[in-house]
Amino acid sequence: FPKTWNASVKSCLHHVTKQSSLKADVERGQSVPKQLQEKEKVLLSSIKPVLQKFVHDNPRLQLHALYTVQTFCHDQDFPKGLMLRMFNLLYNEDVIDEESFIAWKEDVNSDFPGKGKALFQVNSWLTWLQEADTEEDDE
Repeated sequence: FPKTWNASVKSCLHHVTKQSSLKADVERGQSVPKQLQEKEKVLLSSIKPVLQKFVHDNPRLQLHALYTVQTFCHDQDFPKGLMLRMFNLLYNEDVIDEESFIAWKEDVNSDFPGKGKALFQVNSWLTWLQEADTEEDDE
């Protein structure tokens, strides 16, 4: 993937978090206060059209976007709950499809640092997502 594409997604993440959960005065090892989580959500929602343009309903681009989230969180030393909040927001805002999250979970790729720690942070959410997806398939 082109470096500019990667930098664009990363800069969206930077925009959302630097004004909310990763502001200078926020303790990274602690749970993020509700009002900052809300701000994170509002900011991501406001750039949703941009993010959707980047991934174009394309599973490969969505998978790469998830790896960009993983790398971003790794570069920030995995602040408490950030990976989970970003996955949740990207899912709830219809930027990334269930299938792409599952593909990310199952993909073994050593090109992006921090997969083990990232998986640890979002594993129960991914399990919930898979179970919800399976229930929908059964109906």
